[in-house]
Amino acid sequence: MDLSKLHDYFTFNDTIENVENYINRNIILDGSKLYIRRINIGNIVICEVAYNWNYLIQNSEEEILLYTGCKELVTLNYEKMYRIEVEGNIKKVWLGEIVEWNEYFDIKINLNNNLKCTQSINARCEESMEIFDSIHRNFINKYKFKNNDIMAIKSVAGSGKTTSLLKLSKIHKDKKILYLAFNKNLIEEIKDKIYDQNIKNLEPRTFDSLIRQIFILQNNFEPNIISLRPQNIGEFIPYLSDKYYNVKNCYVKGINKFCNQIEFTNPKEFANKVLKKNNGLIEEIWQKMLDHEIITFDSMRKFVEMNNWTKNIIDEKYDMIFIDEAQDFDNVMLKILLEDTTIPKLFVGDSKQAIYEWKGSINAFEKLPKSALILEFYSTFRIGNPACKEISDKFNDCWMISKSKNKTYIYHDIEINDNYVYLFRSWKKLLQTARNINDIWIYSYDKQVKLIRNLHEKMSKSKRKLSKDELNQFGDDLPYFLQKLTKEDLNELLEDIDNNIVDFDDAVCKMYTIHSYKGLEHDIIKIADDIDIKKEENIYYVALTRGMKQIIEDKVIMKIDTTLNNVQNIDDMTFEELFSEINKDLLEELEIYRKQTALKIKKPSYCIFKNSVLRDISIKIPKTKEELLKINGIGEGKLNHYGNDILFITNKY
Repeated sequence: MDLSKLHDYFTFNDTIENVENYINRNIILDGSKLYIRRINIGNIVICEVAYNWNYLIQNSEEEILLYTGCKELVTLNYEKMYRIEVEGNIKKVWLGEIVEWNEYFDIKINLNNNLKCTQSINARCEESMEIFDSIHRNFINKYKFKNNDIMAIKSVAGSGKTTSLLKLSKIHKDKKILYLAFNKNLIEEIKDKIYDQNIKNLEPRTFDSLIRQIFILQNNFEPNIISLRPQNIGEFIPYLSDKYYNVKNCYVKGINKFCNQIEFTNPKEFANKVLKKNNGLIEEIWQKMLDHEIITFDSMRKFVEMNNWTKNIIDEKYDMIFIDEAQDFDNVMLKILLEDTTIPKLFVGDSKQAIYEWKGSINAFEKLPKSALILEFYSTFRIGNPACKEISDKFNDCWMISKSKNKTYIYHDIEINDNYVYLFRSWKKLLQTARNINDIWIYSYDKQVKLIRNLHEKMSKSKRKLSKDELNQFGDDLPYFLQKLTKEDLNELLEDIDNNIVDFDDAVCKMYTIHSYKGLEHDIIKIADDIDIKKEENIYYVALTRGMKQIIEDKVIMKIDTTLNNVQNIDDMTFEELFSEINKDLLEELEIYRKQTALKIKKPSYCIFKNSVLRDISIKIPKTKEELLKINGIGEGKLNHYGNDILFITNKY
């Protein structure tokens, strides 16, 4: 040890010789040039590993002291190195704790600087997850929440987040706590647990029920809430009553999009800048919403957000807010909670379980202010090893360790000799499988059968194919599957399934879609091979993390392309197209020409012109070859083959 350097930093009340005696009993290392931070949560210190110290440290039998260049002296736990993420960087560190100088030396310190602090760190190895999982859980339980506190917990599947929230409500039994979630089933589950545990201070509500209550308080009447659809928008906007389904649907989507964004409050400006076209209809629909002729949950949320109706209402009634499933959130509700409430807020969820992007959900963890404190829970009490380690290795940024008492194994395509839950990405695969398995029970089957029959009947009567937008409303490939079935095929399929269905308690196999089984668990989970793991990684993660003892994949799930993007002959109209008027007579004549030409040259119709090309021609009605070439999808080749025929038709209009 270079005592002259030490002397530069300190004024000793004792002799150099006496200090040297202290040093002989301890090793002091100069870490003043290293990355050292004090972590507020857990009150520990991290020191970036200095590999040139390894030999000295590993061979020392004495306590290691770390000189930091600041007031604080640190004892270093050098036995293990930990991989962590801090301030956006991955580092290997030693852990330590602050001690008083006078515990080791009789000295007077002339240093005024304190160690730099950071609020929290993220564990990025198994050893650090073991340590910081407990630190984070203990911190949450002991923390004294204050107004304007925004805290978030990213918790892995099976981490006991619901149990943690219930425990917190008991710890803060003197506070009135609002528990919010979008999922009605989750709210009902929480209500049951509150009743069983006799918790009096926690009030579970869906966001929609909260918004409805605030709307009533502000307007003094019970709203007649409807679901605005293409089928009923013509009742409120007569101009749309005789328009194509896709035209109606586009205006429904347009007003919903306006209601569910937070940048614009003026529908005219929104239509011009976002929808890129404005004929006044979006404004007309919004005016009817303002006049309460049309009331939807989306419009009520927009009213609450625009008028700041939540201000003071929630703050006066509650002392804290718990927000569950924060990974599948709503932009408008997030703004309301962040800007119109001051009471402490705790967001919980699992980013890898964000599976409702197709419905427009956002991941709230990515939208919280920089001042928010975000912690991570790493322990799963559901999934044992070795499956837990295998799952963690399958996914990027999946930091999970097992605290389960069970051993859990992942198998591929093995025989099952016990009751199990079978999970499917799509209803198509579920139905095809259900007709071939005895003693099954299907979640929400009666409701789904009614929807299936109605949908099939609608598609059978309609000459046109369902559009991509219509198909996307279902989140899977059920409509496309039904398009291929005759009525007799469908009846036979459902009859076969009915013959296999038994009561819940008698079922050997219980069937669910992955979306409907989210939040649930079973000893034995089987996963169908209809997941596109390249594009649906989070859905795959949700499925894999439901099993407690056995997780069985139909086969090694490959990157199967089951998305709707490959469906042929599905209309894909843009908003700009739908805002313009289509000449229906011209479109019909063009479709007849295309069909006759396709039959003549023995090619599919879409090889002549795609639907979007015919629609564009029916909107713009080109009269010259130059104008025809401006149509997207028509080049010199198409012009030479079909141009004269098309212009002969268009010039009649």
